[in-house]
Amino acid sequence: MLNLGLLDNEQMSEEKVKFRMYNSSLILSNLSFKDANHLIEVAIDSALICNTQSYKWVNITNCKFELKEILLQTSFGFNLHFRDNYIDQSQLESTYYGSGGNQDCSILEETYEQTLFQIFENNTFYGFNNDKYQNIYFEQFFGDTQFLNNKFYGNQQSPFTSPIYFQFQDTCQKDHAERRILFKGNIIDYGQIPYYENNLLQIEYQKSAYSHLTVEIIDNIIQNTIYGVQD
Repeated sequence: MLNLGLLDNEQMSEEKVKFRMYNSSLILSNLSFKDANHLIEVAIDSALICNTQSYKWVNITNCKFELKEILLQTSFGFNLHFRDNYIDQSQLESTYYGSGGNQDCSILEETYEQTLFQIFENNTFYGFNNDKYQNIYFEQFFGDTQFLNNKFYGNQQSPFTSPIYFQFQDTCQKDHAERRILFKGNIIDYGQIPYYENNLLQIEYQKSAYSHLTVEIIDNIIQNTIYGVQD
């Protein structure tokens, strides 16, 4: 873009082309995304894809991401199928960052909440850093969340919490929603990481008497080799 004269140096550090969604679907396939620079002011709104809330689907397949900001950001959650992608974590702030929304108890207590699906399937996460946000972070809004046959080479970790982190505190008296976390068939290869302080997956779930969560961790492989990690 610089070589074509379409952006100047100031725009390179202040502006970013991205997808901001409002109750709409999105399909991305066979594309490569790369951040040229960190924005001057790093913020949640610097994410590549911002989808505040939607029950429509975002499908991302066979893409490569070499980003320095957040890849996917939401406040209230959306339906996501993230499959067969390559994610360079070495400078990435976060792959999925869900934060900022407040529960509407009138909906949860009077009706059965429509389930959100977040599916991460057969992706390859590679590269190491230890000073960013959580790699995949859910605060309050998740439904049926599945991690299937992914490969984690090296790791991205926050110095404060685990790379994959669920934080849920149910303030509603009656919550009809059923939630599930499925972590199945993944390979976690820590490689030559200098140190590792936190668990890969952390769940903090403070529920009401009515809410329900199922956690399934099945057939995963955890190993330490030198594959895909640089000193």
